[in-house]
Amino acid sequence: MRRLSTIVVGALCWSLVVAAVAHAIQVNVDYTYDTTGFFAVGSPARHTLERVADFYSDLLDDAFSPISTPAPFTSSIPPQQNPGTATWQWTMNFLNPSGAGEITLIDKTIAANEYRLYVGAQNLPGTTLGQGGPGGFRWQSGGDGGYFTSAEVDEIDATTDRFSDAVTMRGETDGFARWGGSVSFDSGAGTNWHFDYATPPSAGESDLLTVAFHEIGHALGLGSVTEWNNLTDGTGNAAYFYGPFAVAAYGGTVPLAFHQVGGNLVADKAHWRDGTKSTVFGSAAIQDAMMGPSVNSGIRKRLTKLDAAALADIGWTVRDPGLQGDLNHDGTVDAADYTVWRDGLGSRYTLDDYSVWKANFGQSATGGAAAGSKAAVPEPSGILAILLGTAILAASGRYSGYRRSA
Repeated sequence: MRRLSTIVVGALCWSLVVAAVAHAIQVNVDYTYDTTGFFAVGSPARHTLERVADFYSDLLDDAFSPISTPAPFTSSIPPQQNPGTATWQWTMNFLNPSGAGEITLIDKTIAANEYRLYVGAQNLPGTTLGQGGPGGFRWQSGGDGGYFTSAEVDEIDATTDRFSDAVTMRGETDGFARWGGSVSFDSGAGTNWHFDYATPPSAGESDLLTVAFHEIGHALGLGSVTEWNNLTDGTGNAAYFYGPFAVAAYGGTVPLAFHQVGGNLVADKAHWRDGTKSTVFGSAAIQDAMMGPSVNSGIRKRLTKLDAAALADIGWTVRDPGLQGDLNHDGTVDAADYTVWRDGLGSRYTLDDYSVWKANFGQSATGGAAAGSKAAVPEPSGILAILLGTAILAASGRYSGYRRSA
């Protein structure tokens, strides 16, 4: 069973892994269906989206099988004995990220460890900022009615089993696994986007980094797959998520969102309840958990320990790098980690991350002091005045996640 790597349940003391670490899962963004040019080459929107995809790639430590349709297999028996040919096919389907309806693709190749996201933008209804979810799939095998030897039948059966396992489970034995999915962002004139991941949004701006974190979370299965639904219970305003890692991170069953329909309270089992707090993953900062149903304009939210724990509950292996403050994951907390923090300030890191780094400066993964630990601890410079600002609450924009099934 896949699980949260080397984690002590109840402690949940994670640090953030930076891009220098070789990762197993690679969240690849595909812009084929970005027909509106929302994510144009070189644009701040594209840079921000890929920063979030890289974050999830660094976070997830599973090993997925590739998906590749086997070549047709033709029997070696003589022509007069009517040799047969066996064939295989698979299809992937996902919501069009830039328009209405679904897109279906046949016999695409998905690389080992790849999780592919098709992205785009369209005018989404109401105050919806984005929507995302995993894609569906179907596979089949067949033949032309000809004959095969017994050994060939065994070989065909083995090929079919491997193909089925790759398409349906990516080689995993349990938990959520898929080829990928799609994510769409609002392109309507009513949304004032903040595209720059390196600076916080201002009042009246909807933060693309925040929405990308949330919708890619949906595309990875949060709130939208059987493995999630099996861990929810209750109705109305008494619905909860009881995945063991999430319960440990939150300190109890996690309340789920709800809304009113015709005077009745209806549970929204795809999101945490508004106001559910958690610690930012790899930080000491407290914020509303990422997978809540809404975000105020002018606010930046990042993945929290609760959100990461829920990924583990549905089957992902979430990387635990261990030593807090070791931002480049080299086994020591030193000035090199300060450089990582400084370069990521405003996107991945905050002043709270600096405090964690400073508190652990000089420590090593072996438990002793790092070489050169008596050196002066670097202090934040004038970059803080540029990158840090006061978040102002304004009108609320809503997330929307769609649900896909195999």
